[in-house]
Amino acid sequence: MAQWYGCTLLAVTTCLGSEDVTGIIPTIHNRPEELRYSLESILACKPAKLILVTTCSKQWRQRCANKRLQISKALEDGHVKTDITVLADDDFEWPSTLMPWLLTPFEDDRMGGIGTCQRVKRVDGDLATRIFNWLGAAYIERRNEISATHNIDGGTLCMYILNADDDNFITRWLVAHRNRQPWCTYALHIATFTSLAFVVDALLLFSCWWGTGNWEPRNRRSLLGAEIAFMFGFSKVVKLVGLFRRNPSDIMFLPVSILFGYFHGLIKIYALCTLNKTSWGSREDGNNHNAFPKIHARKAKVPIPVTGDTGK
Repeated sequence: MAQWYGCTLLAVTTCLGSEDVTGIIPTIHNRPEELRYSLESILACKPAKLILVTTCSKQWRQRCANKRLQISKALEDGHVKTDITVLADDDFEWPSTLMPWLLTPFEDDRMGGIGTCQRVKRVDGDLATRIFNWLGAAYIERRNEISATHNIDGGTLCMYILNADDDNFITRWLVAHRNRQPWCTYALHIATFTSLAFVVDALLLFSCWWGTGNWEPRNRRSLLGAEIAFMFGFSKVVKLVGLFRRNPSDIMFLPVSILFGYFHGLIKIYALCTLNKTSWGSREDGNNHNAFPKIHARKAKVPIPVTGDTGK
């Protein structure tokens, strides 16, 4: 799969610079101090403009906590005047060297959009804190890995019926405009619903045992042991090799990854049964917006433009 990974080598000179970039950040934070590190890291890269779209300002806001609508609000009315627009989350910190790597792919006039390779900041703390932090790091590592799958046919994995995030909306738009992704449909979309680990793993092991019923007991046990070793020593590890190479001590979290994989199957089933639920589960007012994404509403004020430094 490595041969399909779409990493672009850094160009010596580029026609684009940081002055050609506008950043858009939708946020639900109502305490600006929580955004300080993220905003400072972005402003240090010197974009032409940074637009912060919030739900709590009394003067400039998008009235619904909906990421796609917040980004749409920032894009309308001529707020973005640059050639490149960066859609960023409010909990990301940009490295100071990001801009050249971000802009180099656009030296190719056929390039319409790119995604970045991301890393989770590791934290110290008690065991529970480190476990949850590692699960986040493992999630990002797997997401970086599937860039190779995307690059085979230009597909993306974000296929949802809800008007939730910007990436989901962009994917739906591309598919609606005849952008076909046969490999991703098979390798990502279908696999998402058919790879329930707690079901598939059990069926594979039982099939191996039942299918070798007429073998000698010793050979039968050897084959079953080999399948278990392959299943837990390779197939559940291969996507995390990069993470383990950078942090060898993370191998202690491998059992956590395997157990969470089984639990994640239950999450998939729950998600399938609640496809029509659009509430923001982590917000106290989440249910207030349960039906809002299904309504075409464009009654928001202008977003907040952020330029200059944060005034330390």
